[in-house]
Amino acid sequence: MTGSTLPEIAVEICAACHPLFTGQQKLVDTAGRVDKFNQRSAAALKKQEEAAARQKTREAKKAAAAL
Repeated sequence: MTGSTLPEIAVEICAACHPLFTGQQKLVDTAGRVDKFNQRSAAALKKQEEAAARQKTREAKKAAAAL
């Protein structure tokens, strides 16, 4: 019983067929997602470090040329 104004409410999922109650719940592969995120994060960090190293090299060349 609900406090609805409709005489009958039809739902797609019930306790007899919902995966939580039937034990057929699917597990999501979150470990793969975490690994993928960590790989992207490591690649971005490596790219930033390479850019910083190139910048230092450019600055050192400019300083040497100025002398």
